[in-house]
Amino acid sequence: MNIDALSRQLNYIDWDFSSSQSGTAKLSHWYPGTFTNQLPAALIQSLSNPGEIIFDPYGGAGTTAAEALRLGRRIWNTDINPVAILSSYTYCAFLLLNQYSEQEVDAFFGNFEDVILGNSSNGLFSAHEELEASCAKLESILSPLIAPAPSALYSEIRVSDEPNFDALSQWVHPKTLTEIRDVSNLQKECNSFLLKVFMDFMISATIRGLSSQIKSWGHIADNVRPKEFTYKSSRVSFRRWLSGLKNSLKGAEIHHRPSEEQSLIAAFNIHDWSKPTTIECPFNRKVAVIVTSPPYGDAIDYIYSQKLSLYVLGYDDSELTRLCAGEIGARRKRFRPDSREKWASQMANAMASQAAFVEGQYIATVLPHKNHGREIGLNLMIDRLADCGWHRFYEKDRSISQKKTRQSWTSIKMETITIFTRSS
Repeated sequence: MNIDALSRQLNYIDWDFSSSQSGTAKLSHWYPGTFTNQLPAALIQSLSNPGEIIFDPYGGAGTTAAEALRLGRRIWNTDINPVAILSSYTYCAFLLLNQYSEQEVDAFFGNFEDVILGNSSNGLFSAHEELEASCAKLESILSPLIAPAPSALYSEIRVSDEPNFDALSQWVHPKTLTEIRDVSNLQKECNSFLLKVFMDFMISATIRGLSSQIKSWGHIADNVRPKEFTYKSSRVSFRRWLSGLKNSLKGAEIHHRPSEEQSLIAAFNIHDWSKPTTIECPFNRKVAVIVTSPPYGDAIDYIYSQKLSLYVLGYDDSELTRLCAGEIGARRKRFRPDSREKWASQMANAMASQAAFVEGQYIATVLPHKNHGREIGLNLMIDRLADCGWHRFYEKDRSISQKKTRQSWTSIKMETITIFTRSS
């Protein structure tokens, strides 16, 4: 399709997404700043073909990744935040597994409830054996489809086999924390790394709701500890979360499935784009399209918003500080006199590095509208991409519906979608 025809097609899309669309993937891990699934879905369908690789270098909880898989594309997803990679990897793994063997996934969920959530009437030992056997079947199906393997991911996202219970005790009621410790002890007894990763996913997805700081994630990020502790049943929370995950997987309408059997479909990497370190594309082919929303300068602390989830993975406050140092545009850097300039420079330089992976024709980004005082980022990115042989051919402003987004944390109410193509 030529550029003029593509532009006309793009103009038919209601980028405000004023009406809901059924069948999109509903993520099962809370994460700030995620956009409606309809946005990456529309970009992916317009700019790529089934089977091609979509690259999201700032993948977050996996909105773009899940839509790419649902629409029959391959996905390469990176992020600096271990919680983001845990969330996107695990949700996408089960989205893939549900495509290849829904019966085995259902069996896993049933065994998981029996053993981990305490519903077994058949005896814990036999139920545990069934759960491990179910995990082994799932891992054999998943093995050629996703990278890294669950064992490698588990080692990459964790800094300790033991959650940081000392830090969590400042946020979570002692009885609730004891229940989480019991589940963590069950996790240590598991042989399956897919099961270990899944349990990390579950606990990290629910820990914010289990904490006694109920005002907002911002209070957690800013270290405002609860004045009173309230007991909340972890088992009730886990069961509710599992029910939501199962409904999400069943509700995701799969439009295509890559036709090549036994080939890599999804890949996930922890990566710090603020540094000029090298990273290799896990696929044996080049990326077709970048679809991403780079971090908005001075708007949000993704690392500190996920503080409790990182404690679940064994991190301490010094590790959080180290991670935040590499977070492009982190909100807590906003008091520095050059914070916007630094954010814009890091983001634009990173985009130039990311563009080098693309052999296709398009790069699509979503950034704050110029009215929000961050136009320096988009303008510098346009210049850097022009230096690399890319030019802007499409730009559209969109309003952010507060009913359909998790962006009520910010004054940003409008975004700009910008699409680039290679210069002729």
